[in-house]
Amino acid sequence: MAAPRRARLRRRLRRARRRRPSRAAPPPAKAALPQQAPPQRDTALEGELQPILAAFFPAYAAGDQTSLSRYTAGNPIGGLAGSVEFRSLAEVVAPQGEAGARTVTASVVWRVAGGELEQAYELDMVRKDATWYVKDIRGTTDPDPS
Repeated sequence: MAAPRRARLRRRLRRARRRRPSRAAPPPAKAALPQQAPPQRDTALEGELQPILAAFFPAYAAGDQTSLSRYTAGNPIGGLAGSVEFRSLAEVVAPQGEAGARTVTASVVWRVAGGELEQAYELDMVRKDATWYVKDIRGTTDPDPS
């Protein structure tokens, strides 16, 4: 009777050894993110949008709907209700693309209580009758869109 018990015990031990890894494997190496080439810039459009956006952002800072309506297309854009003061348009980046609509990035310097703040925005721009208008605006966390 002792022999069958020992045989069962040996079988259990063999199964347990098979299940248990003999050594811990090292963690896999971190995968590198694929590198994307930066989009080709449309410098002609950047130059064309510079004065438009330099006039749009003071109206956006004030939140003045009458002024904003001159630069916007589609749904009204609310603005910042005077919480900041426009200081300068630091950069406009426009990728090459469709002739009548683009998403561009603009970096704006605002004067705030205690100093200045630079903020990047993505703007959906549409062209109507040879003039560019802001269709939508949103802040972005990409400080260097180029």
